[in-house]
Amino acid sequence: MEFSGVFKNLTTLVLHSVVVQQDLLQGLFSNCINLVNFTLDDCNFKSDLEIISPTLLHLNIVNWEVAHWRKRNIYIIASNLSSIEYTCNKGGAEHTMKIMEAQSCRMGKTFYVTAPRLLKVFWDAAKRQQNPVDLNASEAQENPDPFGPIASLRHIENLAMICSPSQIAKLRNVLVQLRNLKQLELCIEGAYDPNTKYLWILDIAMACQHLQKLSLTIRNSHLKNSHKIGIQRERRKVAGFFHNELKYVELRGCVCTINLIELASHLLRNVNSLKQMTFRSRDTFYIGGETWNKGSQRSCWPKCRNIIHHMLKDDVNEQCQLIIL
Repeated sequence: MEFSGVFKNLTTLVLHSVVVQQDLLQGLFSNCINLVNFTLDDCNFKSDLEIISPTLLHLNIVNWEVAHWRKRNIYIIASNLSSIEYTCNKGGAEHTMKIMEAQSCRMGKTFYVTAPRLLKVFWDAAKRQQNPVDLNASEAQENPDPFGPIASLRHIENLAMICSPSQIAKLRNVLVQLRNLKQLELCIEGAYDPNTKYLWILDIAMACQHLQKLSLTIRNSHLKNSHKIGIQRERRKVAGFFHNELKYVELRGCVCTINLIELASHLLRNVNSLKQMTFRSRDTFYIGGETWNKGSQRSCWPKCRNIIHHMLKDDVNEQCQLIIL
């Protein structure tokens, strides 16, 4: 595949199921001098890659594939990049990445990105964790933390992320560092653990005082008789929690649990700016590459709706709407 001067006015390009090597990208960015939107979808990377473009605004590296015995590095230098999507759900390899705000350097096998204007990120940590690699002890130390890049993105404003229940403890420590977040969408995907608590969300909200919209989706949490759990509720106080910017909260999926209702109650009672809280049974979530999962809905939802309304109705003030769909 070659790119000549005839593509100099090209602004959007999607490569699907293409074998990608560095010489292809070098020719692409040398000739497509006005490229703004670039997607690598289900591509097979045959070499380390460099993506260098002063015009690129939106970059999607989704469903990418690499053999489990190979380790590929990607270097991105895009001074105007504002959004990036990254998912890897084929093959077994991990891909090292570290994102820097203002400078690029190479050290060992670390993946550096120069993108000082990067504001929007989609990151599928759960799928990366589902791709184990048979590594020896030294290689395992180089295997990246699934949230490794995110912690350094202190300037981003919009983050959508999929993670697994086992990653929650690390996730909290990462997200409290992102103090410029305005919109946060989390999908926790995996088997339901009845001991899972959600008050750590309050820690994130406290740290991110510019947060305006929060979405939480609980998927694959097949809890039987979830409509009975609300009976066990005990109202607890969380000292010092408040928020003056958060306006919209949406809770999707397995939402009729005592721990999630407790989280909702704290938000309703302590967020002065809250305008709307929405409960949805269907666990629909964006999964990258312009794709949404179909989602599922529980048969017990009619009973759950009544439980949620009964337990939260006294926490709703006059300026806030409680919507249960």
